Formats: sequence, structure tokens, C-alpha cells
Amino acid sequence: MDTSKAHVSLCPLAYFNFKFCPGCGLGHSLHYFMHFEWLKAWKAHPIGFFAFFVIIHRIYTLTIKTMKI
Repeated sequence: MDTSKAHVSLCPLAYFNFKFCPGCGLGHSLHYFMHFEWLKAWKAHPIGFFAFFVIIHRIYTLTIKTMKI
């Protein structure tokens, strides 16, 4: 993912030119977070930190649940 270039957005709020969308920037935030760029991650979307740990927890619980046959 090249975060420095513009990309096509499928967000309906961005399409209708709203200034704020609760989801826009979340992917960039996760990208920056996983590359240890904390300030950029926070600026892209403050919920990115929380979302990262929620996703990791969900992957862990699904993996444990799948392995218990």
C-alpha cells in the first residue's frame, strides 16, 4: 500500500463530500501503526490503535476456537 498517493474511495460519505467519515483513514492508520509510525497513525485515524488490538484479539480467538476440534 502506497499511502503517499491518492486512491479511489468507495466511501459514500466521501463521495458526497462530507468532511468527516468514521471509517476513512482507518486502513492508513493500521498501516502506519504496523510500521511503528505512531504519530502518522494517530493523525490518520485515532481509533486505529484500538482497531489493531481488536483485530488481533479476534484472529486469536478464532484460531483457538478452530483448533479445538
